[in-house]
Amino acid sequence: MSMEHDTVIEDTRNWLVKAVIGLNLCPFAKGVHVKNQVRYRVSDASTPEALLEDLIEELTFLRDADPEEVDTTLLVHPG
Repeated sequence: MSMEHDTVIEDTRNWLVKAVIGLNLCPFAKGVHVKNQVRYRVSDASTPEALLEDLIEELTFLRDADPEEVDTTLLVHPG
């Protein structure tokens, strides 16, 4: 993972804490965040088709994941 990806993930994590959890926009977010069950993935896709591929991969990962380990995923497309 590149430094840029690390920054994007950290910014997204801060947004989750400050906005989504802090403003209570999603009643489920705090529990999975506190348990470290949120997976963050950055997409470098440059086309809609490539982004769709990343989404499919992430949905497949989430479907097959142990919910005690990963309960939700955030696919971040900074472009």
